[in-house]
Amino acid sequence: MTALYKSAAIICVAGVVGGHYLSKTSFKPVVEPAATSVQVARPPAEPAPVNARANGMVVLDPDTRGHYQAQVELEGRIIPMLVDTGASYLSLTAEDARSAGIFPAASAFDVRLSTANGESRAALVHLQAARIGTISLFNVDALVMAPGASQISLLGMSFLKKLSSYEMAQGRLIMHQ
Repeated sequence: MTALYKSAAIICVAGVVGGHYLSKTSFKPVVEPAATSVQVARPPAEPAPVNARANGMVVLDPDTRGHYQAQVELEGRIIPMLVDTGASYLSLTAEDARSAGIFPAASAFDVRLSTANGESRAALVHLQAARIGTISLFNVDALVMAPGASQISLLGMSFLKKLSSYEMAQGRLIMHQ
């Protein structure tokens, strides 16, 4: 039970530190929008290299700042993302969305966000698939940030809550499909 409390404390501290680090790019939705669907047909790409121990399990080591970075395959493209349990959605910078072939209509940017830099807008999209190593999740909700609103894409809770579990153990983030 003590290990469980320690893991929970580590996750909380990581969230606070990550929130401080991302204070200029993190967000909280103010209004839920009408759903917008983006369908992109692309051939599958080779999954990004990660420490995959078994099918459906991925282990991420922290970077030099203690953050967890993941190479996420979206719509056939590899997008580097920061794992952020404080982000409600997987969120893409406008540039990362474009590189993955995701182009929401201007009218789709109807999600109001409150960030450290002030108010911003995002578009809700539905990704057909999101992959990290041997983990493949389907029908993942995501936000595409307005141009200039964010400098890094985030792997948030709309992805993480679809996993069967994720945990911190021995300083590593372990995800199970």
